[in-house]
Amino acid sequence: MSKPWSELNESERQKERDRARDRIAKCREEGRYGADWRRNHEEAQRILEDSDKDRSCYACGSQENVRAHHVDGDHYNNGIENLEWCCHSCDSKLAYQRRINK
Repeated sequence: MSKPWSELNESERQKERDRARDRIAKCREEGRYGADWRRNHEEAQRILEDSDKDRSCYACGSQENVRAHHVDGDHYNNGIENLEWCCHSCDSKLAYQRRINK
């Protein structure tokens, strides 16, 4: 993904969601989805902390209660281009949107 999520149109967002679902399904088939999720999330948090990305929510700009967010939904994709800071509120909203758009 070359543009931030907020700049994608609905068609591009749907393609990203589909790609994320495919990656997650592949991880599950390979047995890589489950117990080590927390370790990967903590690694993502460290990667973002070491980066020069502004520590504010990429969706709303809040600087309170931000954490690592995997833009494409694949918690094993810890590439810096896939990681953004996201506040708890926006993270919950995005997770809900992913679930209803399956």
